Amino acid sequence: MTRLLRVFFAVTAGSLLLYLAGCTSGAGPDAHMPNPGKCGSASTDTSSRYVDLGGHLQTAWSRGCISAEHNRGSIALVASGYTVVLLGYVDNQPSIRVAGYSAETGEYMWGGFQSASVLDSYEGAVYIGTRLGQLQKLNPSSGRVEWSKFLFPLRIVTSINAGDEGVIVVGGGDSSLMIGLDGGERLDIPDLARTTPVLNIDHSSVYIDSMKSLSAVDGRVEWSVSLSEGVREAPVFLPQSILVRTGERSGHIYSVDRNTGTLRWKSDRDAVSNISVSGGWAYFLEEGGYLIRLDADSGEEEILGRLEGAPFVLPSSSGMPAGGYYVSAADDLDMIFLLLGDSAELVALARSG
Repeated sequence: MTRLLRVFFAVTAGSLLLYLAGCTSGAGPDAHMPNPGKCGSASTDTSSRYVDLGGHLQTAWSRGCISAEHNRGSIALVASGYTVVLLGYVDNQPSIRVAGYSAETGEYMWGGFQSASVLDSYEGAVYIGTRLGQLQKLNPSSGRVEWSKFLFPLRIVTSINAGDEGVIVVGGGDSSLMIGLDGGERLDIPDLARTTPVLNIDHSSVYIDSMKSLSAVDGRVEWSVSLSEGVREAPVFLPQSILVRTGERSGHIYSVDRNTGTLRWKSDRDAVSNISVSGGWAYFLEEGGYLIRLDADSGEEEILGRLEGAPFVLPSSSGMPAGGYYVSAADDLDMIFLLLGDSAELVALARSG
């Protein structure tokens, strides 16, 4: 019996070590990830698909062989400081990873984190959730992990939203929790909201996936908005309003008053990308290939340019896995970054005048 117990504990300990090794593999930037070479080299050829239509934007650089999954509830592209960070298939690699590129030149800087499943950024930092139930904060310039936290009992992280109050994490089974921005103790989420995807929390309200606002004090419903097309992804929370994109492959954009749930405005454009807000403007790609920006307060529209080859089609015909469309606007750089699922390209646009 004693010998059997020894064997049991030895096997158990070995399994635990293998598990921990699996949890840490892909948990940091991969110094040995090959430099992309010709497939992923940054090009400054300005004869890209983008055609300026009054937005005074021109192609600064582009990279091929980059694609991101068409995921509900998650973004795959963020501009943080002087770095563009994406989550997807990079340079014909067989698995999804996180990669950082110079925003100004498109130069490959770092890559790794093969276990990553979701991505977000806030105040100069990048946060990733993993399929192993981890939340990690990265330095976007170097890819260095500043802190890492296991989120037991959550396993697969399905969405994250970083904001003033902390990082809200949604895991398998739609359970939610919140971690402080410093990676410290878990912050309280009202009982009523713990078993439903939480979108955001402020000092007085908790916003949940069904587009409801609950009182942070007693959990009562403050307002509820019914959108027939369904919410496509995590909404963008502004000081006075919430921007929501509906639909699956394409949908419309709504602005909802944050305090009352009243509809402020609606865009009838068929959006195929996420919404990126910068400098008071909401940017997105439209099904016809147009790059649109809307005044976040009034909904007033401006057409910046158009991508040739529209209407966009999925799946991809580029040889890369089928991808989605993502936009990230960087007001401090006066640049806009586009991740194009049909042609598997990452394109940087810069102001030309």
